[in-house]
Formats: sequence, C-alpha cells, structure tokens
Amino acid sequence: MKHTFVVFLLVLSISLLLDIGSAEAATFNSWGTIVGDDDDGGLCDETDIKVDANITGTVNDSGGGTDYLISYARDGNGSLIDLDTDTIAVAATGDVILNMQGGNPNPIDTSPMYIYLYDVNPAGYDGTETEANVANVQANGTLIATLVVDVRDFIPSCANIPYIAPLGDAVPIPSLSTWGLVILAGLLGFAGIRRRITIISA
Repeated sequence: MKHTFVVFLLVLSISLLLDIGSAEAATFNSWGTIVGDDDDGGLCDETDIKVDANITGTVNDSGGGTDYLISYARDGNGSLIDLDTDTIAVAATGDVILNMQGGNPNPIDTSPMYIYLYDVNPAGYDGTETEANVANVQANGTLIATLVVDVRDFIPSCANIPYIAPLGDAVPIPSLSTWGLVILAGLLGFAGIRRRITIISA
C-alpha cells in the first residue's frame, strides 16, 4: 500500500529564497507543499518527492504562449534521480508540481535530495534522463531555484539510508517532530533555528 506524507511550508516565515534568474528567465516566487510517497514495495529506491513551485512565466519559448521549464534531482551522492519537463503560460503565475521519482534513471540510496529548477530555451527543453542532457539543460537554461530535502524525514522507507551532509548553508528541511518548534521560531524570528530550514538558490 502506498503512503503519502504531506508537509505545508510557511514560506514567508521559514524559508529564505534568493532569486537568481535574469529578466529573460521565468520568475520563481516560492516553494509550496512537499509530498513524500512511499513506493508499494516499501523500499526507498523508487519513492518520490512532489513539490509545488510557484512561478511566473515570462518568455514565449514555444511560440504559442508558454515558457519552458526543466527540473531534475540528485541524491546525496550526486546520482541523477529524475529529470522532467514542465511549462507555464507567459504572464501567468501559478503552481507547477515537480515530481522527482527515484529510479529515473538511478535509485535513491542516500539523502538529502537536491532539486534543481531551470528556465530553459527550446534547445534545452529535453526530457532525456541522462547526464549529457543535464549539461544541455545547464548550457541552455537559467537556474532559478534549488531545494534541499532530507527524504529520511518525509518517507519512512528512506529512514535508514545514509545521510551525506550538504555543503555550505544548504541545510535540509528538518524532521516532522521539529515542526512545532520551527513554526514558533519562524514567527518569533529566531535566526539560529531558522537556519536549519533555509531553502537556498544555488
């Protein structure tokens, strides 16, 4: 049986986003709900994380009024977990659901998961799940947001996988048991606690 675990982010009080896109890239506004799904076999390798990204489309990449987006994810070892295409209408603001599922092409075997969101031109709009295509996305796109998620805390079947500490300030969202403290810290402005759940743009 598949189990779904949902966490609602209070974006204004518990996250810090730095928009690094240019005027020619879609505008990233905020992260929203994170949903972690256990796979039917009770294993971590092919589970998935779904994240709402609120975005404003800016460039008519398609010629028909849509802006092109690519998202991809890596696990703690840097293995490519998934790569997907998305679109949003030009001048529209709305949520795009990023669904990063393990096993496309590599399984999830370490935490945290790094999710990268790019605005791309038509040459970069390719859903091929390979490292060569990641390089193509990077060459033909602008990184507009990055999210770091400790999947051990969102997906029970991933609870015991190895954890590799992120570099710098890319600190994963904490476990569910700390959410009461985190929300309180966000409301009161306790910087030391807020740093634990900082979401950054790389």
